[in-house]
Amino acid sequence: MHSDCDAAQDDDLVNIHRLWNPSPAWFDHFYTSRLNQALNARDRLGFAHEGLLGKCFASSRPDTVPLFRLFRPNGGFRDHFYTVNATERDEMHRRSNYLKEGVECWVYSEPGGCTVPVFRSFNPAGDHFYTADVEEASAFEGEGWAFEGLAFHVRKPDDCPKECEADGVTGCDGGELLLCREDGNLCQRWERSRTCPERCHAGECRRDCEDRCATLDEAACGEGGVVRCRVDETGCRDWALETECAERCHEGQCQDACGDECTTTGELTCGDDGGVLECTVDAVGCRQWQWKHGCGDRCHEGQCQDACNGECATEGDLTCDDGSVLKCVVDSIGCLRWELESECGERCHEGQCTEACEDGCAAVGDLGCDGVDVMECGLDGMGCRRWRRNHTCEERCHQGQCLDACDDKCVAVGDLVCDEDAVLECAVDPAGCRRWERKHACEQRCREGRCMDACDEQCEAVGEVTCGDGSVIECQVNEIGCREWQLQKGCPERCHEGQCQGACDDECPAMGELTCGDDGGVLECTVDDVGCQQWQWKHECGGRCHEGRCQEVCDNQCTALGNVTCTDGNVVKCRVNDIGCLEWGLESECSERCYEGQCREACEDHCETAGKLACEGGAVVECAQDSSGCRQWHQKRECDDRCHEGQCLNFCADQCPSTGELSCDEGDVLQCRVDAVGCRLWERWQECKERCFEGQCREACPDDECATAGELTCGDDGGVLECVDDGFGCRRWQWNHGCSDRCHEGQCQDACEHECDVDGELTCGDDGGILECIVDKNGCRLWQWITACDDSCSEGQCQDACEDECPSKGELTCGDDGGVLECAVDATGCRRWQWRHRCGDGCQEGKCKETCEQECTTTGELTCGDDGGVLECAVDATGCRRWQWRHLCDDGCQEGKCKETCEQECTTTGELTCGDDGGVLECAVDATGCRRWQHVIGATTAARRASAKRPRTGTQ
Repeated sequence: MHSDCDAAQDDDLVNIHRLWNPSPAWFDHFYTSRLNQALNARDRLGFAHEGLLGKCFASSRPDTVPLFRLFRPNGGFRDHFYTVNATERDEMHRRSNYLKEGVECWVYSEPGGCTVPVFRSFNPAGDHFYTADVEEASAFEGEGWAFEGLAFHVRKPDDCPKECEADGVTGCDGGELLLCREDGNLCQRWERSRTCPERCHAGECRRDCEDRCATLDEAACGEGGVVRCRVDETGCRDWALETECAERCHEGQCQDACGDECTTTGELTCGDDGGVLECTVDAVGCRQWQWKHGCGDRCHEGQCQDACNGECATEGDLTCDDGSVLKCVVDSIGCLRWELESECGERCHEGQCTEACEDGCAAVGDLGCDGVDVMECGLDGMGCRRWRRNHTCEERCHQGQCLDACDDKCVAVGDLVCDEDAVLECAVDPAGCRRWERKHACEQRCREGRCMDACDEQCEAVGEVTCGDGSVIECQVNEIGCREWQLQKGCPERCHEGQCQGACDDECPAMGELTCGDDGGVLECTVDDVGCQQWQWKHECGGRCHEGRCQEVCDNQCTALGNVTCTDGNVVKCRVNDIGCLEWGLESECSERCYEGQCREACEDHCETAGKLACEGGAVVECAQDSSGCRQWHQKRECDDRCHEGQCLNFCADQCPSTGELSCDEGDVLQCRVDAVGCRLWERWQECKERCFEGQCREACPDDECATAGELTCGDDGGVLECVDDGFGCRRWQWNHGCSDRCHEGQCQDACEHECDVDGELTCGDDGGILECIVDKNGCRLWQWITACDDSCSEGQCQDACEDECPSKGELTCGDDGGVLECAVDATGCRRWQWRHRCGDGCQEGKCKETCEQECTTTGELTCGDDGGVLECAVDATGCRRWQWRHLCDDGCQEGKCKETCEQECTTTGELTCGDDGGVLECAVDATGCRRWQHVIGATTAARRASAKRPRTGTQ
């Protein structure tokens, strides 16, 4: 026993993850207390996380023992093996090719108040299985896994539910949207994400259902055939096609095609006997006519009606009424009625719409004349009034009567003429003859039957000519008898004094305009004899002439019109003033400065005094003004070797790169100085007591931690360290970054799957050659072939061909001294007889002759001692089997095993009863010596066998 509960809150406790890979390539249970290894196995190697086995310590604690981890990577199967027994570890390593992977964590070898036992089982297919659930261990027993008993004890694990499948998966709890979250133990729990506004289904917020059907599994007819009410992918009820019908569907069943007698259920019609028929659906869903009732007078369109009193005789007849067309139709009760067919836009005639009449006369019977014919007004075939000849007159016809011939005084009725100052009009007298009648008098004058105003004469004499709009115009009498200018002919170029002339080459633009002549006098623009403009001398000037005026002599400020210069920092331009003299006028104001008649930005002078010499690179430069008036350095000449203070000198052998720079020399500080000819050289500036670094005196460095800056190595925490200068010339290791798995030679690497334990270790390969354990470039240990053996290989050494002394390892015989010899393999791999033990009374067939009183039958057999402890059958030094005390039991011993305090489920071994699932239960003694009910027949056995094909996920 141990006092384990005092560390119940120890931060050093870690969970042991349980993982399982059922694939043929692995078929392996894997247990690890390292989260990164569990993640790697799950995410990269195909293992499924099955929860937590229990808790262990990451480092040693009182009463704890190391849990050794081994791994067999090949040799027929892969398997992880865990034990607290160092001898068992070494035996598995030596005999079964398991690789040692160190200590997984620290566990208990003895039970305690805060611990649970872990049981071990083995499947010959190559898997060791560990569980803290004895029922799970029992379920695996007999299904391929052999129970191997108690392995060790661990603390109880944290609760590790598997409420959901994977991190990020969504689900629903009523109207709540749930999100699957994975905690630090790789356990999945539902977390409430949010409340859905309407409903949650299949891990999504959705709108409330608009169910298209009421009852699940209800059948009906839909498009394509029989449909059934189902739940769709959104969780709502909807019709889903179940069966396609070849012909038709009726009441959720496929039926043959109908020969329907009618179209719509409930539709009415009239039968041959004058009664009413109704459209109904028969038993198979087909429509047929069924007699409903008789009618007293008559049936029309499925309705009983009274006898008709028709307005018209024949259906389809047409007539006219108030300008519209009426049609004889059968009304809703089957009687003939006049019904408006169409309204006519203009008029109706004999049941048809026609265009409006263009009547030739006013009233039927009116008389008129057409030449010498008397005409009478009558109706044509369209009902319109037309003139028709009645009879012909001998002389003439007037107002529908025959009269004698006229002596007409004028030609046409309405003609107008003048009679002095009065207007006469041609009119018809009562006898129909044309006579001139006085219409009215004119106030001023009458011309061609019209009263006219007095003339506004434009010219004096008819035939007079002049010019107008560049053409020749002539004085003529117009249509109202007045004189006006009228176009006689157009001139191709110009008109002057009533004649066409050639084009002018005018010397000046406008008459009366003044200018200055070549002699300095004033000229005036005048017109010559043919109407062209020319300059004519008017008078001379005493001083000078400007723009046609005499002026005094100019005192010009500038020499040429348009020249620019700078005045008071602004640009001025040479212009002509009002009196024709040249003067400077402001052209533009400059914000910064003016140079050579242009505004410019302020100078950034690169030198102070024009003409000064200096050096730039290896050339002599001179300070001079550039095109913008600013002082710049301009190269004057290139030096062959070098330039110094504006002079070319021979080449410098500079000792240092820049003036003022500091350096170190044998513990002294040097400074870079310029000598008299401009060359740089080191001068001793300061003497240091201990050491000099980067031009400064420093204290002596402690031992450098690393050799070269930038060099990488691995730190104690598994991270990468980099060799850096600490800023004072000393090299220190500095943490650079961490590694997720491990660090090797300054590089992060994936976790190793070591093939061997110790670098340089030798072994024998399958081909009989020698393999050496080496470390590869990634820091992982693997076997590498180094040489072949001529005869054989044993324990990593080539051996000569064996002359074996005995046939098989483990065989026993008797030695010459009467002791027991055992056949064993020596260091060279050959079988030799090896002394095992002495016999008191001689040896026979590999056994001591002494008559043993054997206390037990089989080596390894267990029983219970008188003190309640466990005894084991072992061979003593004389070769006899004796009971040997193994360990003490807290609650007594039964059948070689420590008892646990039993809560007996049943009374008598072999007793039978019925389980809750209807199967048969048998009372049996379990591995702890307690009586338990076990299934022997029923569905549970089948379920347990099925689960054994894939081991159940961990303790939930």
